[in-house]
Amino acid sequence: GHGDEPVLKMAYARLYQPWQWVVATGVYMDDVQAQAWRFTGMMTLAGGLLVVLLFALGWTIGNRIVLPLRNATSVADAIARGRLDNDIRQNSRDEPGQLLGSMRRMQEQLQAVIAAQREMERQHEAGIISYRMDASTFPGDYGVMVAGTNQLVADHIDTKMKIRSEE
Repeated sequence: GHGDEPVLKMAYARLYQPWQWVVATGVYMDDVQAQAWRFTGMMTLAGGLLVVLLFALGWTIGNRIVLPLRNATSVADAIARGRLDNDIRQNSRDEPGQLLGSMRRMQEQLQAVIAAQREMERQHEAGIISYRMDASTFPGDYGVMVAGTNQLVADHIDTKMKIRSEE
């Protein structure tokens, strides 16, 4: 099935000593070429599939990390700009999920400080000027903020009392 055109053939012959036979074999080069192309095609296809697979994997991993991080960044941004009404949902236990959880707790802590300040304002408007926020219920520097506000209010009331007594 090689048509009429001449085709390169590679031949190999060797004497098989015990029987004094010459064993010869040959292969047409175009068959070798065709097999080589088939092999190359298979390798190219496999390589291409691998690249597509790796790309898909990278994209999936990227989305699982990048989207929640983008979400966390916009929440952090909003909190930094003073917006404390962000709807923060922690959907996973991985790092971006934990980050969102921390952001939610930070926002809740700030909301609690503001709520305590509003409560103190209400109490004072009702005439209970001795009312102070309980700084011990707030962790770390939130407690420092609350204690500072208490001190500021106390100083302000003292000043008011002095001015009244001097009148």
